[in-house]
Amino acid sequence: MKFLKIMVPLIFIFAAVGYFIFKMKASEVPKKNFMAEGIALGLCLGTAFSVAMDVNIGIGAGLGLFFGMMIGMMRRGKEDE
Repeated sequence: MKFLKIMVPLIFIFAAVGYFIFKMKASEVPKKNFMAEGIALGLCLGTAFSVAMDVNIGIGAGLGLFFGMMIGMMRRGKEDE
């Protein structure tokens, strides 16, 4: 049971990173995304959440960074011509 508690988050993280690398390599033309905005917003919200819930601030900031970056990379902007 301890093995599953350790491996399930790692498998999820590796799958997400692999998906984003594959998605970035598959696109021929680089597209605009909102990764920087997602990172900034995720860090702020993750830190605020960890302070409000009395959790380790590093964990909250790290998770906020991860999820903010994921959401920012998924959101596409208008393309320049």
